[in-house]
Amino acid sequence: MKLTYNWLKDFVEIKLAPQALADKLTMAGLEVTSLEEKEGDSVFELEITSNRPDWLSLIGVAREVGAISGHRLKAIGHSLKARKLSPITYHLAPLSIKIENREDCPLYTATIIEGVKVVASPEWMQKRLRAIGLRPINNIVDITNYVLYETGQPLHAFDLDKLRPQTRDHRPETEIVVRRATDGEEIVTIDDIKRKLDREILVIADADGPIAAAGIIGGKDTEVSEETKNILLESAGFSPTLVRRGARKLGVSTDSAYRFERKVDPQGVTLAAQRAVELITKLAGGKISYKCQSVKVSKCQDKKITLSITKTEKLLGVKIPAAKIRQILLSLGFKSITYNSKLITVQTPSFRQDVSLEEDLIEEIARIYGYEKIPATLPYILPQSINPLKLKHLAGQSPDARLTHQMRNILIASGFSEVINYSLNPLDALKKNKTAGLIKPLGIENPLSKEQEILRPDLFFGLLNNIAYNINRKNNRLKIFELGRVFTTGKDNYFSEKLALGLAVCGRLHLDWQSIDKREAGLFDLKGCLEQVFSKLGIGQVGFVAGKFPLFRPGASFAVRLDNKEIGLIGEVDNFILDNYDIKQKNIFAAQVYLQDLAPYCNFKKKFEPYSPYPSSRRDISLLVKKDIPYGLIKEAINSCPQEGISCEAVLLEQYSGKQVPEGFQNLLISLEYSSFSRTLKDRDIDAIHREIIDKFTRDLGAKIR
Repeated sequence: MKLTYNWLKDFVEIKLAPQALADKLTMAGLEVTSLEEKEGDSVFELEITSNRPDWLSLIGVAREVGAISGHRLKAIGHSLKARKLSPITYHLAPLSIKIENREDCPLYTATIIEGVKVVASPEWMQKRLRAIGLRPINNIVDITNYVLYETGQPLHAFDLDKLRPQTRDHRPETEIVVRRATDGEEIVTIDDIKRKLDREILVIADADGPIAAAGIIGGKDTEVSEETKNILLESAGFSPTLVRRGARKLGVSTDSAYRFERKVDPQGVTLAAQRAVELITKLAGGKISYKCQSVKVSKCQDKKITLSITKTEKLLGVKIPAAKIRQILLSLGFKSITYNSKLITVQTPSFRQDVSLEEDLIEEIARIYGYEKIPATLPYILPQSINPLKLKHLAGQSPDARLTHQMRNILIASGFSEVINYSLNPLDALKKNKTAGLIKPLGIENPLSKEQEILRPDLFFGLLNNIAYNINRKNNRLKIFELGRVFTTGKDNYFSEKLALGLAVCGRLHLDWQSIDKREAGLFDLKGCLEQVFSKLGIGQVGFVAGKFPLFRPGASFAVRLDNKEIGLIGEVDNFILDNYDIKQKNIFAAQVYLQDLAPYCNFKKKFEPYSPYPSSRRDISLLVKKDIPYGLIKEAINSCPQEGISCEAVLLEQYSGKQVPEGFQNLLISLEYSSFSRTLKDRDIDAIHREIIDKFTRDLGAKIR
């Protein structure tokens, strides 16, 4: 939204310099993103939030300026008040309006002005339009654009003589019909493009067919030109949903559609028409010959809200006099019904449909009063470890919620940073990850953009984009995780939604002046992080089995298994995938685990187990085994041998394959530490267990002891 400083002064007295005014508006929540000088005027560009369509007009912004500075809106020429018009007799064809569905078009007004002279707009109007980025066309079209920016209400002017009337009772009558388009209908719009229509697009039609896409763009056949003598001026209210859907289908983005999508002020329809008529009769001549309205203008059902002065003081942390609060609300267009030192009852205006709660009013008061005047205080927070309410809350949570909470704490304590990505992905994400055809995504019927076409089937697209963003900014040491839901479609179009954990690491994870370890992160670092998470959740017997997944480099991916069920995957991202994300750094590792599959195995109760008070005994084994035997089988063999009361802890000290080792084999040096909680172990106790373990290695695994 753009507007100029001098144009704004037509509506409200301004004593602040442009830059000071921009700062004041930004502090009040109406962000000024840029300020530039153009043709002797200052042009403001504003960032308008979707819940404030009233700010998409000069009057709305002027009202905000008046509230900030303490000045009232000026009473300009048309006074912004509807006038009662005397009956008008028509000199042209009679006019009727037909609306097929009141939900599609609650109100439609049409004014016929005959005898206009279409010429260039006066220089002062052209100058203002150029300043806000609009190209002047002629006085009629420029006036509709000018009033659009003044009032926020879109208008459209048709060449009346180009409308096709129909004959009724042997007399011609021009009928404007507001209806849904029929499938296959076409219209040539003012940009000379033939567009196909369907039932989801609302149109304005005459006897021969569509003459405009309602609220979006006009038709070429009825546009105003230099030969135009008589015009039909339209001002209406259209369904925001239909306008938005129609604009997306037609691939058109206009100032009118932008405002209709955000719902225009219903009370502003006739006011904008009156303002435009005044300017047209003044700048283009002509006179009103007929005025028609689809329905009588009904009063908007304004809401009444009672505001507590005590609650306002409690929420804001500052005492504001009741008189000051009332003055702020009045300056913003609210009407005061009852007022005393404790309560204020106000009525919301039709242009503030975003206000419905007492808290909404308190927010308005804080904005205008000034956030900088509200003192900053530290909130009173109990440490989590001794907060009984927090502990009670967690105890009553579902297993999934408790698991998510514990998972987040474990990973943050391990040096990971949490990321949050959108649940909607582009369809192109499947091609980037080489999973197109392998994964059946759940598509969005009416995506807002190409970046939001499907619900994400996994977390890898978001994590790799996070990696790319950071590496492009020279941050190449990353440990990130995301907790979020993923969506897939299985057999028979069965929809599945799961809560998942995604991890990604790269770069040197340890970097300080004392660090000897200068290597970069590897697949086993990420595997170790997962194992640490499982361990802290009390989950044992998690296995990693070699597998294949298109995202990962061949031979460097594993399926994560728990109780013979696949619960996730881990691997090194293939260089081809990294190129798709424009990631120049290699050695990126990622993993994903489904948390619902973990929840039944979690043990949230922690119990301390003391160390053995008796000395332990250590024995080393040099083992020659085939390379295709996973280390997990070796650990299973060790764990299955110790006797009751004796434990055995295994640590892999060395892995070697070279000249002295046969091809296809590897040499493992494993340290075994035996201990007991009840006594000091003797050599004969350890020898018996040690021989049993060696027998397991040679008999079951085909290993040789060296």
